[in-house]
Amino acid sequence: MKERQSLIHLLLILGGLGAGPLLAQPDLDLPPEVWDSSPLLQRWAEEIPDVLTDIREEPSFRPLVRLGYTYFPEPGARSGLGIGAEDLFLERRQPWSLSADYQTSFGAQQSGGVDGQYYLLPLGYKVNFTPLVGYRFLQSELDTVQGLSLGMKLRVSLSPTGAADLRLSQQFIAPASNREGGVTTLSLGYALTPSWRLAVTLQQQNSPAQKNNSAGLYLEFLN
Repeated sequence: MKERQSLIHLLLILGGLGAGPLLAQPDLDLPPEVWDSSPLLQRWAEEIPDVLTDIREEPSFRPLVRLGYTYFPEPGARSGLGIGAEDLFLERRQPWSLSADYQTSFGAQQSGGVDGQYYLLPLGYKVNFTPLVGYRFLQSELDTVQGLSLGMKLRVSLSPTGAADLRLSQQFIAPASNREGGVTTLSLGYALTPSWRLAVTLQQQNSPAQKNNSAGLYLEFLN
């Protein structure tokens, strides 16, 4: 009965229902080996953490690097290579991050860029938005567009551990100029293991002289 009361008392404290400060280890009447082997109990004994804040600020997605196959259906149905990195945080739990990507058909058609991001909602939210500010270029047989890139990205985290997500972004290159171009990107990733996942990316590129589409299949490593 005494052991049962101690367990109930402990659950009340961990659930935030206990009245008054957290009791020290002797008051919980737990065996010393249980106390010594539980960092969670020791942490709660020192200070009750703000669990809600932890949930809100712990990112629902993880930094990643990718490498894969890219297909350009027009002109000429060309295959190529794509590489990139996404959400490289300058500091964990802070909304600032960097992303970069590059695609090439090993010919005249290539594109890429670097973006700075600032997530507008807490990182733990399943749905989030970020402005995109950076540099981007599009090069094809008919045209080349490059310069300042401005845009927005929507991220939907389908798993709290970054195992699956959907991303949709729209970017404008050299906006408000007579050489303005645009890039629309849709990407869906799904984990194969805790550290590796597959992603499919569809992209439409618009320049003053040409519209290009591409599709990519990537292997991504989650950090």
